[in-house]
Amino acid sequence: MRFAEVIFLLFISTQIVVANLYDQCRAWYLTLGKPSAKDLQLIEVHNGYYTIGGEKKPYITHSYLVKYEAGKEFKFITLDLAKKHFDLSLKDSYMGNVKVKNISFKPWAETFLQALKAQKETRMLGWGAQPAAGTVEQFYISMACHDKGHIELARKIFQAKAIPTFHHRETTRITDLTELQKELAHTTFWRIILDFNDTSHTRRELHDRLVVFIKHYPQSEHFARAKKLEVKLRKMLAGEKTHQQLREKTPFSNLTETEKIKDLIYQLRDQNGAQMGQPGWCDIFAQDGFKPIEQVKNPSPALQLLNIGYEVVPFLIKVLDDDTPTRSVGYHRDFYFSHSILTIGDAANQILTRITGERFGPTGIWSKPEDLEKTILNATVWWENYQKKGERKHLIDLVCAAGPSADTCLTRLFKKYPEDAPTAARAGLKAAKDDWVFSSLIRSILVSEHPESLKILTEALADLRFPGGHLTVISALHHRKSPLALPAAIEAWNNPENWKSADDFGGSPADDILMFLLGTNSPTAFKTILTKINRLSIDRKIEIAQHVYGLNNPGDEYSAIAQQTMVTFLEDTRQRTGMSGSIGDLNYTDPRVCDMAGAALAKVWPKHYDYDHQAEWTKREAMRLKIINETRKTKNLKPLPAPLPKPASLPPGVDAELRDALDDVQLVAFRKLIQKHGISALDELLEYQESMDEDTSPLTRLAVNSNARNLVNSLAFIQVAPKKYRNPAVTKWVKAHQGTSLSADTLIQLITACNQEMKNSSTRGITLSIHRSSEARGLHMLISLSQSETPKQKADQWNFSLSTQLQGKNIYSISGGGSENHDDPKDDTLKDFHKSVEQALHSEARDHFEIHYQIHGIRHDDEP
Repeated sequence: MRFAEVIFLLFISTQIVVANLYDQCRAWYLTLGKPSAKDLQLIEVHNGYYTIGGEKKPYITHSYLVKYEAGKEFKFITLDLAKKHFDLSLKDSYMGNVKVKNISFKPWAETFLQALKAQKETRMLGWGAQPAAGTVEQFYISMACHDKGHIELARKIFQAKAIPTFHHRETTRITDLTELQKELAHTTFWRIILDFNDTSHTRRELHDRLVVFIKHYPQSEHFARAKKLEVKLRKMLAGEKTHQQLREKTPFSNLTETEKIKDLIYQLRDQNGAQMGQPGWCDIFAQDGFKPIEQVKNPSPALQLLNIGYEVVPFLIKVLDDDTPTRSVGYHRDFYFSHSILTIGDAANQILTRITGERFGPTGIWSKPEDLEKTILNATVWWENYQKKGERKHLIDLVCAAGPSADTCLTRLFKKYPEDAPTAARAGLKAAKDDWVFSSLIRSILVSEHPESLKILTEALADLRFPGGHLTVISALHHRKSPLALPAAIEAWNNPENWKSADDFGGSPADDILMFLLGTNSPTAFKTILTKINRLSIDRKIEIAQHVYGLNNPGDEYSAIAQQTMVTFLEDTRQRTGMSGSIGDLNYTDPRVCDMAGAALAKVWPKHYDYDHQAEWTKREAMRLKIINETRKTKNLKPLPAPLPKPASLPPGVDAELRDALDDVQLVAFRKLIQKHGISALDELLEYQESMDEDTSPLTRLAVNSNARNLVNSLAFIQVAPKKYRNPAVTKWVKAHQGTSLSADTLIQLITACNQEMKNSSTRGITLSIHRSSEARGLHMLISLSQSETPKQKADQWNFSLSTQLQGKNIYSISGGGSENHDDPKDDTLKDFHKSVEQALHSEARDHFEIHYQIHGIRHDDEP
């Protein structure tokens, strides 16, 4: 048999195996009882915006429509056939601004297949809680294709590789039924756990879904957990009818105080908390918006128990081991399955902490089964000690001791024993050993509205032990409209101690004082800030510019100061990488100080300043220098020069020589002219390139295109700053590549060499910025070096940021940090960056781009 025939038979046998696998998976899928997608209408869901590369883009997802009434109700089915329901009438609805659009399924599925083939995601996917990512979602889409009669398309989608995601970089495809069953089981159970936090899904529905899961996925890793949860829900459902009958017989309002406490603890099964950050844990009081009970229309059971106070403590201790599931779900990170349902015992623990101010044991992801017994013992001992002392003495002692629960106790003391509160508050402030306790006591004093509270706050102004606490006092006095607040803030701003680094990341108390001074909107405060303008970091300057951008009709004096400050900031071209966001209609990514200042000038004083912070770099530089030099002219100062002067013009007659050499295909003469005149010949070369037609010689076309690309990407200007710092790797690279055409490979070589050099030198950071303008002047490269203040201490962690913008749009952007090494060209980060640089360098000659790379070493000790 010939070799070609063997290869052909192997190919045919592979196709048969894949076809059989599809049919096998399809047959199994039909046994799950999933709804057919045949008549489901695909929709494009537009819900809010995100910012990338300074560009505002809509979040768009795809689902199947069930019901949509603007401002009222939205029901849909996800691509993996999970049901979702949102009440759009609620002010805080996640889907409050949703827009829905019907789209045709087959063209969308064909586009999805093209994305699979290209291995490039075209959709904006959210970060968290995506159980059906990758092969699972792909499988459901292929099944929907089959349901709708597009069987060939279904098979192609099924056979394609899944698109890698941020958290799953490897590409995979469905290879056998067992693996598919495992993936779908994982997705299905994750969805069930998530929906415990969504009260649009009833307990009965969740129970029934668990029954189905147990039936179809007996081999799942989650089978045992599902069985236990199903049993619990079955018992709960059986007991709820009895409870309902009891409440019909004796309404809640008619119960005794003890009976009300017990009933509220029973109702904790419906407590619907939320997690506000990650890593972290679910806070059951999120259901009430973390507000006091007086501000909540329908307070949750937990908030009602908290409001009752110490009387509920013994009842809560009794249920600390109650494993009845609530409607609250916590997790470590929401982008992988780390989710757990909080129990009544977990809820009781949180309420106890809020009432007593004490943590009796670990909670959430940090808790272990063996911790429960210790938690119960600690809570019991606490309650026994409390009973011996009595509430009044207990509260006074804890406030005076200035422990972690002092603020909670002081708030209750002000409420129940106001005559004792001032003395205890003063004693607690004096005994405070750290910033956090001192500040929390100040806040309790502020909200108390006790007749003596202002006097206590004024006295606390003299306590300078804790910079953060001192600012809390100043803020409290400002809230009370005390004339002492602003002078105290100015004095704190001028205190050298507040400018010393207070953490491993260079932060200082002055940072917080700055924000307070800005928040006062006082001309005096702004003038005070400017006395130390040369000490302000990039972040602080950007915060000031953001503040000015948000001004609305500032007073004349404030306006003049703010305007002058923004013009001064235009001279600061430093860039804050790894930062993105928006203020109103201002969207930014990796902003420069000068660009934020320019945006503020144009927005607040549009008649006087013209500045487009999203324009290409050369145009921004022209606008920036125009404003600066107009101001310098009024002060009789010399104008600042342009950062990238135009290249010298070609001598007379050389343009004709170039054209003649190309027209006559005299390529040797052409190359000599290019070598002699370099980038000065670029404009003429591009004009010739645009005039080429089908009659142009292929050799001429090749020579023009290659030389035009080389010239437009030639490093016409390289600036290394500051001059006092030297990095041998940089010096060597600049010497070798000045005036040459940049390639992605040579850029990565520079990055790798610099990073390697930093490990063995006092250089702590390097920033590379490369710009190409639409005016085709070659490349402008700025290399900024930073040096460690403690050269003998090597950095143990690195923050990094990489981005490539082409025609004003981000084609690649990533930032992060940690102890990982990011200097290996084989690393995925640099590989993807390399691709984006290649794309930019090979774009049209008059396309403008910006390339940024930054890495900065820090000394960060994890252990205190």
